[in-house]
Amino acid sequence: MNESNLKKKTVAELKTIANEKKLKFTAKAKKSDLIQLILTAEKVTETAQEIKKDFSQDSSSQSSSALSQPQPQPQYNTFSDAPPLPSHYGKNKMIFMVRDPFWGFVYWETNQAVMDEHQLYNQTKYLRVYDITGTNNPEQPHSHFDIKINNTANNWYINFPQPNRTYVIDLGYIKDGQFITVLRSNIASTPRDDVSDQIDEEWMMSDEYFNNILKASGADQLFQQIGSQELMKFLAGNVTEESLFSGNVSSPVKPLSSK
Repeated sequence: MNESNLKKKTVAELKTIANEKKLKFTAKAKKSDLIQLILTAEKVTETAQEIKKDFSQDSSSQSSSALSQPQPQPQYNTFSDAPPLPSHYGKNKMIFMVRDPFWGFVYWETNQAVMDEHQLYNQTKYLRVYDITGTNNPEQPHSHFDIKINNTANNWYINFPQPNRTYVIDLGYIKDGQFITVLRSNIASTPRDDVSDQIDEEWMMSDEYFNNILKASGADQLFQQIGSQELMKFLAGNVTEESLFSGNVSSPVKPLSSK
């Protein structure tokens, strides 16, 4: 259908063609307007058909189109339906965590390239634990100790000889008397196993404040008569905020009767 053929048709015939093509036009549309509308629609249809034909013949275009389409995500109703987590991620990594003052946990992964480079399948592997307290430098440790591990292990619990120390751990093997490091962990510190020796001055009680407590309770008169445990019980039962800060510190308290 070309322009010359359309010019030979009447307005009524052109409107019929436009209606068949589901084109919109007004009742007062002129013959030239109808012709232009039909030709434009024909051109759009032909262009769309050519694109569709080229697309169907180009397999690479089909593949890229398929990849560009959003893929439906699997839905899992319960944890048991979900696929298991992979045992390896193809990375070389070693993670060291502290459990308590005397125990830590380390886990690691070595990829295929590192396994082949060091021939780890046939090597006796060790964990070398460095005490780097105060230095944080594995090259200048205070001390170290080795733990022999089996060839299939990828994690290990470590018993530390001392608390309140900083450690770093190497995975490796011994060759010609030298320890060869394959992986090195992060640095971590174990906590204390006793009361901290750090005193926070913000919560300290001054001698003057303590003497005020004794006077407010009358315990200053009893200090020489009773033991420390009885004194603490006495203070807990008699000292109030009102008596401590009201200035009422002159009223004597009867001594406890000794039996």
